[in-house]
Amino acid sequence: KITTFHAFDNTYTAPIHGYGTAKNYYFQASGIRVLANTRRPLLILNAEDDSFLSLECFPEAIARDHEFVYLEKAKYGGHCGFMNGKEYPYYSEQRALEFARDFAGFKP
Repeated sequence: KITTFHAFDNTYTAPIHGYGTAKNYYFQASGIRVLANTRRPLLILNAEDDSFLSLECFPEAIARDHEFVYLEKAKYGGHCGFMNGKEYPYYSEQRALEFARDFAGFKP
């Protein structure tokens, strides 16, 4: 009888994890409400064809105006980490390492 993510989350995800309702789960589990407070370089890599994400999941205004938040939208990538066939690492993993090296001074 469940036909939407909201109904699933309201029935299962939220109660099982102690959030009570889907609305409370979405509010508490979302980083969007604290994103503007970040003070370290932060890469957000999302795929435009991710079937789980709505347009509201792309914090374009925050990234455009924030010193530390970098939003990159790839046309393709889906919801599973930008899998690229049998090649490893995935694009998302490669990009995260590049970002850490370039922006965060990460040295492996």
